[in-house]
Amino acid sequence: MEATEILQAAKRKEASLNNFPKRQIIPRMRTPEQIKKQEEKEGIERWVFIDIVFHPTREDGKTDYYKRTRIFKYDLPRDVYEKRDWVVRWRIAYLQCQYPRNQVTAFYTYYCKKTKLPIYKSSLDKMISAKRMITTIVNKMDEAKNEYIPTLYNPTIESTEAWAKALMKLKQYQEKLVFYTAEVERLKLLPTGDKPFVEEPPSECSSHAAKPSSEGSAMGEAA
Repeated sequence: MEATEILQAAKRKEASLNNFPKRQIIPRMRTPEQIKKQEEKEGIERWVFIDIVFHPTREDGKTDYYKRTRIFKYDLPRDVYEKRDWVVRWRIAYLQCQYPRNQVTAFYTYYCKKTKLPIYKSSLDKMISAKRMITTIVNKMDEAKNEYIPTLYNPTIESTEAWAKALMKLKQYQEKLVFYTAEVERLKLLPTGDKPFVEEPPSECSSHAAKPSSEGSAMGEAA
């Protein structure tokens, strides 16, 4: 076999072996159980605020989604809601029957009861996500390092492209963690009225007289 053929064969083998750490370093999606475990580990009191509103109907017969009036609300622990979410669906259907000409909609806010900060798509959520990603990447890098097979051109995993990409990704999440941790601490110090999640009724519709807002204090009241 000629020297060029040997060199090409070595490069092909190296390319196939270098794919190994790439598969190991890339983290996977979280399951709902993993998300819950991570939030509880961070000391988050998992609650959900459900705001049920109706939107008025304009003169042309179309729904005016820019206006809404609260007609019911729930403020519950997440575990209670997830076990008996059918009650909320029943309530929405019941209220839709009471307002047949209007669109009844429910808005869900998942938040931390202790800090009054929203969880999803917020600084708190991004801080938790950054911590999780840092732990995942570090663990995957350790696994890949222990199982790496040295090659002619890359005697150690630190010299591979996959390792360099993993380090770059790790640095990005470490910077995100520093930023969002500081942002969460800043939001915690704000007065309740200035925080992102404020339990205030939405603006009422000028063309409809709404009933007083009710609050669901127990999920078992839909009888």
